[in-house]
Amino acid sequence: MNNEEMGILKDITREIIQNADEVLKEKDGSEFYEGKILAYNEVLSIIKDYLTGYDLKEFGLDIDIDSKYV
Repeated sequence: MNNEEMGILKDITREIIQNADEVLKEKDGSEFYEGKILAYNEVLSIIKDYLTGYDLKEFGLDIDIDSKYV
């Protein structure tokens, strides 16, 4: 992955994390809420798996996604 692609992926990942954190604040127990948080969990897990071998801290993914977003 070149530097430009790395920068774009970092920006996208940070935005996804920010959006997921905002959804956590509106927790209401509805099925819609549960679906949204599950979707963010899945997307972040896929990105984290893709980045095996990279410094996950640079992407904000040095976290336990399942414990934070489930």
